[in-house]
Amino acid sequence: MHSNCLSTVPAELLCHIFDQLDILDLLSCTSLQYTIELVRHKFSSMLPSFEGPSYARRLQLLCERECAWRQMSWRDRYQVKTSFNGSVSEFVYGVYANSIDEDNGITKSISFLQLPSTNSNPWSHTMPEQSIFDFCMDPIQDLLVLLTLAPSSSNYLYELQMRTLSTNESHPNASCSKILCIKGSYQHTPLSDVDPVVKIQVFDEFLAILFKELYNDEPDRLLIWNWKYSFQTSCMMYRELGIHDFTFIDKETFLLARPSESLEVYQFKDPKDRANVPFCIGTFGLPPLSSDFEYEYITFSTNPTPGYVPQLQKLPICNGNLSSGVHMSNTVSDQFYYPSPDDRILACCLYISDTTQPDGADLQSFTFFVNTKTFKPKDRLERMQPKHPPGSVLILFPHATHLGRSYQLPVLPLDQRSHIPETQHYFMNGVHLPPLTNSIPPKAPIFGSDNNIPWSVWGDKSTRWFDGSWRTDWQHATYGMRTAESVRVKKRHLDYSAAEDYFDEDEGFLVDEDDEAEELDNGLGLRSVLRVRDFNPCAVAMAKYQMSKHSVFETSTTMSGRTANSGEHFRFVTEPSIIPSYGVFQHDIRSSLPYTEILSRETFDVTDVLLDDRRILLLKRGKQGDLKSIDVLTM
Repeated sequence: MHSNCLSTVPAELLCHIFDQLDILDLLSCTSLQYTIELVRHKFSSMLPSFEGPSYARRLQLLCERECAWRQMSWRDRYQVKTSFNGSVSEFVYGVYANSIDEDNGITKSISFLQLPSTNSNPWSHTMPEQSIFDFCMDPIQDLLVLLTLAPSSSNYLYELQMRTLSTNESHPNASCSKILCIKGSYQHTPLSDVDPVVKIQVFDEFLAILFKELYNDEPDRLLIWNWKYSFQTSCMMYRELGIHDFTFIDKETFLLARPSESLEVYQFKDPKDRANVPFCIGTFGLPPLSSDFEYEYITFSTNPTPGYVPQLQKLPICNGNLSSGVHMSNTVSDQFYYPSPDDRILACCLYISDTTQPDGADLQSFTFFVNTKTFKPKDRLERMQPKHPPGSVLILFPHATHLGRSYQLPVLPLDQRSHIPETQHYFMNGVHLPPLTNSIPPKAPIFGSDNNIPWSVWGDKSTRWFDGSWRTDWQHATYGMRTAESVRVKKRHLDYSAAEDYFDEDEGFLVDEDDEAEELDNGLGLRSVLRVRDFNPCAVAMAKYQMSKHSVFETSTTMSGRTANSGEHFRFVTEPSIIPSYGVFQHDIRSSLPYTEILSRETFDVTDVLLDDRRILLLKRGKQGDLKSIDVLTM
């Protein structure tokens, strides 16, 4: 039977077939071993069986890389000298991109670097007629999305452009190469005043952009297009009280953060045929705050975009010149697996302010990590509707509640889920859109009194919290189920044999501002160790099993010690941790999501950290934010 056909066989039948085989026969099957390893490490295959390396080679590379991650033992290290001075950057599928700013701070070009850089040279797309505010790219689809200033003759402020990453030409698969966004005029207005706060995210054929803090006092809005079919219709929502951040969960669901004590889950329909408005299917409560405190803003960080696995393609990527015959062989030929669509770790950064203090004073920050499948509905409500008449119940978010008590939500017919005001109509590029639903969320819940899942139900078992003052959101780089960050050290020469004497569970070796100022004054510079956490339950179980075999480790739920080969400080954590309320929260924060953690023995001069399936990028920036160099650690 062809392997492609085998993948369509029901699991029950496969189990019956495998049950007839000897266990040694099963273990000798390389393709089965590879499949097991993919599932264990929360990956999915990007290649069909008849393309790319053999299963034996795939299995070898996967096991070698995962072993290197566990031991923090990179096989190669090299440095890339750069002169990028822009503040906007992206790292996707082995391609690093950074904006290049003019003397006046306006971005006119973007430089790209394909890793490993030993076989390729940087290339740039220069657009002297454009003023670029932000960009996003998807090398798998050869897609480069630009948000630029609209022409002065336009009645709109911004222009969204769909280009090819390889040649900077209009993308051939885009239904339209340019689309105007946000009505208004910027005549006689400084460019800095119209520079928007935006987030752009590509999810296969969907393109989403969040506009915040618009200069003309327009409400925050989120727009989703099917960029391959139509830009004339979109899925759009406004929020007068603001939108902090969003991220896709899957092809029909996204997560939203707003100025409230909850996270909101929305479903949307593909807007390729008709404009529509997303509807809220539930909310997840955040820890309640003490009086006089409020969530100032909330940010999400997850990579890659959750919910799907792209199909690998041969793409023409420039290699220092604009020839179109060069393929992205160095980047994707050995990227034959991808994080599982339903298992991605999300870093949620919370910034909390004291309303009795001046703006920005005494800002408290916390970060928690959560698996995105926590917010994934059990099934599409439209498909379940015939089986669930009004009054019946449905466990809507099983991954959020299976570790706690059962939490059930009543299901209402589609036409009863929200009231559509008859007087609210909006236009986008001259296209009439349907009235907005829940422009300001109603006080009455959409699904009755139980649509809000309280923090006490889902928070403890589903999250892991950490306290600290983070310099940038990049400080928690994520990829799949892993996170990476740099941690400033108090000692220049770390004695790992005594690591427990000065290792703090939440802060590590973090130095305070006085320590930084003293080191800078003495010209010593600042050094950091790398910290990699893995929230994969299989990684935790394997670490617990392996470490229990060695008497050097304590037999407790939080074990630590030195790894056998590399000597780095390693531990796994399964017991709950407590973040004190600090007077900010009404109660202490308890969180229990298990994870493993490893610290590098070597210290680095690093500002930001990025990572993917087999690399860690260490970015060193100057005082003005210009990028000086990139150290690449290859697993």
